[in-house]
Amino acid sequence: MAIQLKIVSMNKHQLRVLILNLLEEKYDISHQLATDDKHLKYELGLDSLDILELCMDIEKETSINFNDAGIEGVGTVNDLIELSFERQ
Repeated sequence: MAIQLKIVSMNKHQLRVLILNLLEEKYDISHQLATDDKHLKYELGLDSLDILELCMDIEKETSINFNDAGIEGVGTVNDLIELSFERQ
């Protein structure tokens, strides 16, 4: 049985790296394309379900718990970084 360790607290740079890595791994969106100001839906092509799954992946990797709070207000990569930072 594998033990999965969760990161308890991350700074914004660490959250940015995590989110960019998830975008690249799951959606084949490069770090160069996924800049902070890019809109997840309109510029990067994610739909609402993709964003929800991305948030669930962040929860799996960290101690963050979104509880659906604020997810609907996420537009840009930076919005997701900020929400993740606030929800720690």
